[in-house]
Amino acid sequence: MEVNQRVKKIQWIIGRWTGDGEAVFPTMSPFSFGMEITFSHHPAKPIITYSHRTWNKDTKMPMHGETGYIRCLSDDKFEYLTVQVTGISDISVGSFDPSSCCLSFSSSTEIQRVTSAKPPKVEQIIRSFKSINSNSILEYSMSMGTENTPTLTHHL
Repeated sequence: MEVNQRVKKIQWIIGRWTGDGEAVFPTMSPFSFGMEITFSHHPAKPIITYSHRTWNKDTKMPMHGETGYIRCLSDDKFEYLTVQVTGISDISVGSFDPSSCCLSFSSSTEIQRVTSAKPPKVEQIIRSFKSINSNSILEYSMSMGTENTPTLTHHL
């Protein structure tokens, strides 16, 4: 697969990943869901397009969705821009650790929300995408802090 030079280090992430997930947070009951994450790329730009959707495993009804971009600024600097159907958008700064094959992003102060977004206000987000078993499995993890739970806490 041909990729932009700045994408090469993380080109393993390009593709369609599906699986099951579990959501946990102190203010809610845990639940499981089905999930699909897709990363696509055109070699003309150092950008990866991102799409993430989840559904209820029993009813197949949609639950959450978000879309955005990973901007590959250099071999070791990345930006992650995303918009969620919940009315939240964030801009995060990231890095890639080749020893653990993990791409991690930490939100800056750029978490915005529309006025109709449900409380509580999200104040911090940390995400990681990790290659497991020689790129055959994508492990996704997300922690967040809100105005009610300010300490970063594992969510997905």
